[in-house]
Amino acid sequence: MDLVGDDLLQDALPPARATRIRPLSTRKALLFAFVCAVWLGAGLFGRDPWKPQETKLAPVVADFAENGLGLVPELLGAPFLENPPMLAWLGALGAKALPFLPVHEAARVASALLVALGLLFTGLAVARRCGAHAGWMAVLLSIGAIGFAPRAHWLQNGVTEFAAVAAMLWGAFLLAENTLAGALVLGMAGGFLFMSAGIAESALAFAAVFAVVLAHSHWRGPREKIAALAGTAVFASPWLLIWPLAFARESPEVFAEWLAMEAPFGRDFHIFQVADLLKTAAWAGFPVLPILAAGVWAGGRRFAGEPLTALCLSVCAAGALLFFHDGGDEVAIFFAVPALAAGAARVIQRLPENRAASLDWFALLVLGLGGVGGLWLVWLAFRAGFPESAAEWAAAQTAGAETAGAETAGAAAVFAAAVLTAAWAALLANFRRSNERAIVNWSCGVTVAWCVFNLLWLPQVDAVKSYRGVAAAVSRHAGAECVAARNIPADAAAQLDYFGVRVAAGGDSRECPLELSPTGGAESAGEPLWRGGRPGARDESFDLRRRAGF
Repeated sequence: MDLVGDDLLQDALPPARATRIRPLSTRKALLFAFVCAVWLGAGLFGRDPWKPQETKLAPVVADFAENGLGLVPELLGAPFLENPPMLAWLGALGAKALPFLPVHEAARVASALLVALGLLFTGLAVARRCGAHAGWMAVLLSIGAIGFAPRAHWLQNGVTEFAAVAAMLWGAFLLAENTLAGALVLGMAGGFLFMSAGIAESALAFAAVFAVVLAHSHWRGPREKIAALAGTAVFASPWLLIWPLAFARESPEVFAEWLAMEAPFGRDFHIFQVADLLKTAAWAGFPVLPILAAGVWAGGRRFAGEPLTALCLSVCAAGALLFFHDGGDEVAIFFAVPALAAGAARVIQRLPENRAASLDWFALLVLGLGGVGGLWLVWLAFRAGFPESAAEWAAAQTAGAETAGAETAGAAAVFAAAVLTAAWAALLANFRRSNERAIVNWSCGVTVAWCVFNLLWLPQVDAVKSYRGVAAAVSRHAGAECVAARNIPADAAAQLDYFGVRVAAGGDSRECPLELSPTGGAESAGEPLWRGGRPGARDESFDLRRRAGF
């Protein structure tokens, strides 16, 4: 995309262009609401928990839903200290409110509500500075981030970071108009982030926001800035103090262990990781990351010094620190998505229409032919067996799905996928060229690709990712007997327990007559009963044995 030019600056905007920035028409508002609803709902239902985060969080949520909300999440009876308990609490409340759904699906509904709030706060933050038109573009840009779309539908902690950081961006701009309201939103959002993600994330978010608020002239005088800082501290303090103090009082040793895990940037980092991490960031953050980067490059210091851009760049810098600290985990991208989308909306708003057309063509070629078209072609090849190369590749990716009982997509799912694909094709044909078209086309393309994937491929993919089949096989041999988990990953053991196997770990496992251990590990004496694993995990296999003496 050719973004070079001074027309990115606010005062370089031609008057004729400014007159076209207006509120949404009814037709576009309905399209906007439909895209958001379809994107948000696809992938929440009809599948089991998937690795890596869902397989751990779903059993934790189930424990809270069954036994009540506790201060410390537990996984197979042991403290689960990877994250504070906020998302698990919300998931358990979702399970209580939606008892007709499986626990993991009800918890996903709760996490989807957080994503919806994050989209809303992102749009409000941008609209407060740049108008409603830029606000809804920021929402569409968030939806269109490639790395964001799949993981936003999983039960994982990134959704809490997305919602909290988006609310903090909104609160920062409220500060410039109403110190009390802005401090309230900032304090509550930062506290929620602490209760969801931990010390490092909340500390970096507060530092990123107030570094700009205290230094930038947009946020009025010193007295107002000090009042904003003090008010934020007051509203955040209940979130930052009540749970840790109660946790420390109830379990001092476990609390000390949690503090040690939360030590900021205590992990080893090697310089040779930088290239791989940058590739991951560029892919997961496309197109918002390159749009914002190109805008800053073209606009220079003057553009980067604008209030919205400066705030977005500061939050992105904090997100980059977290991303490198977490070893390139794409969940860390969620921290920066609101800022990337807000900054990219600012760039797109000022971008000449002929330059935005490159994103339009990219959406047509990559998402149309390579994304949606590729999903359809591979699925048709898989069903028809021709061409052989595509059919063999699809069969290899879903090997074992039929054995696990997965059915191919039904007629209703295929029809729905065809209707969505045709609707997107009609959208591409009917919209006139504009910046608006480029963003709508891209976001609709990501939405359609995500929906087509779920409609055509979800049964097979779920069958190879789920532990349900492993649990059923173990249960056939174990019945009601206890199974000792020996050197089994905690999330795998917890999933077997989640699907009805009586799994014991630690000291509780000594009295279990059966033992489950990884294939190829140190074998224990006993009668072999079963060997197998998930169809999609070629490097993960388990042996079930009856212990000697039982």
